Amino acid sequence: MEYTNFYNQKYIDICKRPQKYPVFKIEILDYSEFTIMDITQDISLDSEGSISVKYQQGVRRTCEFSVINIDQKYLPNENSMFWYHRKFRLYTGLKDQATGDIYWFSQGVFFVQNISCEKKITHITGIDKFAAFTSDLGASILDVDYKISVIPEDRYSEQLSDEELKKLQQQTPKIADVIRNILTIDKGNGYAIDPVIPIIDSRLEDEPIPYDLTVGAGGFLGDMMIELAMMLGADIYYDTDGHLNLTKGTTDYLYVGQGVQWFFSPDKSDYISYTASYDISKAINKIMVFGEGYEGVYNYATVTNDNPKSPVRVSLVGIRQGESIETAMAYSPQKCEDYAKYYLKMKSIIQLSADIECTFLPHLDVNRVIDIYDEFYSKSVEKHIIQSITFPFNKSSMKISATNVAVLPYYSSGVT
Repeated sequence: MEYTNFYNQKYIDICKRPQKYPVFKIEILDYSEFTIMDITQDISLDSEGSISVKYQQGVRRTCEFSVINIDQKYLPNENSMFWYHRKFRLYTGLKDQATGDIYWFSQGVFFVQNISCEKKITHITGIDKFAAFTSDLGASILDVDYKISVIPEDRYSEQLSDEELKKLQQQTPKIADVIRNILTIDKGNGYAIDPVIPIIDSRLEDEPIPYDLTVGAGGFLGDMMIELAMMLGADIYYDTDGHLNLTKGTTDYLYVGQGVQWFFSPDKSDYISYTASYDISKAINKIMVFGEGYEGVYNYATVTNDNPKSPVRVSLVGIRQGESIETAMAYSPQKCEDYAKYYLKMKSIIQLSADIECTFLPHLDVNRVIDIYDEFYSKSVEKHIIQSITFPFNKSSMKISATNVAVLPYYSSGVT
């Protein structure tokens, strides 16, 4: 039997076996992302291929692979399965050689980004769906200005009282609705950019647009979408099933309580190596966020990393302050503090990392927790948050970049 995105004890047992059998699947999708064709039989495992996932805003997933093109069906042209804005879905999995069962895990929906051909082989690079809003696909979505106004244009000339202005601001579009509306923009051929319903954190539904936003003709809506997410201290990205996600950013105490995706230790066959890699020169331990709130009142918050386990805590290395950030989401000191905590956490994850090589584990994903026990580095089990993953097509091992949760900042704040 074949199982998709299914995690049970039998799958865990397969993962723990010394000998693993990685498998891959590619499905060609239609506009609505229903499967048209499975072309797995044409994947060339003799060529380099991989899926790369990074914890970041916007585009997270890229891939490259080759398909056998003996009968010329993969030559690039308008009728090809791989062409402009054609979509495909990638799966990684493990096969149980004893029973023939396969456990598949979706790795995302991709657009074709580049195509090249050798004789009998076609090479494909793909990028996840957020690229439709950025320069990554080499074309601008917008041929006219795209503007969202806090105050209706027909009232710009009025002398509004503070009470009237505040009422208008309360009636402005919500950020969640703006994100939904962007997905439905006609891309010029009668079809919306993305027909798939997004997944938006319920905690973010009522946040209003704080100021007028405009993306000029020839610009990219992705910049606006990322700006809106950062205002909220939120992550925006496409998940493994091809849904746009807008989710509240996870803070250090939630990582500590998050379920663990896997446990590594030197006495287990899945653990190959662990290399600590800290770019201390770029790490920061203090940040200030400020901005103008309602009725012209300025708010700010200063957040510092005072985690006693952090190698860059203020008490150990002194203040390493990042450049102050101004945000239009400064409705209150609390909003400033939330933004500062999110930013400082992101900078900690990026700069303080460890490189792990392990056997093939296709269920792992970024921004998820793994446990590692390696007595050489620590006498206790250490939680790590996954920052990036590379799934190679022609190897039985994979690489992970992760951050020890212990070095994430525990915050102290100063607000006004």
